[in-house]
Amino acid sequence: MKIGLAAGHGGIDFSTGWFDPGCVNGVHQEYTVALDIVKEIEKLIKGKINYVIPKADYDTAKMTQEAYKSGCDYYICIHINSNVNTAGNGVSVFWYNQNSEEFTIRLYSNLRNIFNQFSEGIYNKDMVLGQKYRNENGYIEHNLKYAFLECGFLSNTSDLNKLLNHKKEIAIEIVKALETLSGVKVLNTEIILNMQGDKRDIAVKNGIEIKMPLHLVVVKDRNMIDLRSIIDLLRPEATIEWNANLKQITIKY
Repeated sequence: MKIGLAAGHGGIDFSTGWFDPGCVNGVHQEYTVALDIVKEIEKLIKGKINYVIPKADYDTAKMTQEAYKSGCDYYICIHINSNVNTAGNGVSVFWYNQNSEEFTIRLYSNLRNIFNQFSEGIYNKDMVLGQKYRNENGYIEHNLKYAFLECGFLSNTSDLNKLLNHKKEIAIEIVKALETLSGVKVLNTEIILNMQGDKRDIAVKNGIEIKMPLHLVVVKDRNMIDLRSIIDLLRPEATIEWNANLKQITIKY
């Protein structure tokens, strides 16, 4: 499998010299924010999944052509939304041919997970459920599975916070879909179990706090975990470490 990754906008109109930043919120530009997410995806899949990042072009059809001619099976174009109504938030997705629908909705579902997790305020369902078939003039006929993603709103304070401070988490959700499609294990999982302290009922999975995934018994303010529970959580390639200073168990696989 080969994947094409593109950040929306960023091209230059050579007839005028105008640089296309996409939507803008103060110092933040759609292109640079989207490109940061692309770079995070690249860090995760490099050496594991074959990919190409087309050169930014004012004529976006040329970027699609580059991915197609490079032999890509899938193409993801990442954009950031904006609206004069700053309450607008969430994820919208578009697909460019019918064989792209399943692929795109898989990405959509994963992105909703991460945006829901960090979401604040009212979720704008009219924006979030923006799944539409889209076939713009100027695009070549191709069989690429093409997903067009609007990853949150630059104009929304909560979404902007996610886009600036949780780029890796957003990239991870996209890569999870690529793992399923390719059958290639990309992501390493790390679960930290706190055995003492105020957060002993909280574990940290890949840097994100989650409810403790194991049944606990608290004895004299210490977590006690059935060893069989840990074994059930482990995979054949997993390792387990004990940090006596921090009173933490770290499971990696």
